[in-house]
Amino acid sequence: MTHELHNTAEIKLIIAGLDNAGKTSFLIALRQKYNFYERVKILKPTINIDYSSFNFLNLYCINL
Repeated sequence: MTHELHNTAEIKLIIAGLDNAGKTSFLIALRQKYNFYERVKILKPTINIDYSSFNFLNLYCINL
């Protein structure tokens, strides 16, 4: 992933847990500052592995 900011630190995280533990809900809440409840309440269980990357506070590039 190309970083637009030169001072961005890259962090790699693995989120693991039991079925219906809230892993995807946690990631949605982490990415969105407001109004994530509407998106979380209609979630379906994640099948397989989900890879994503996002910029957090313009300081960190988080790879999940």
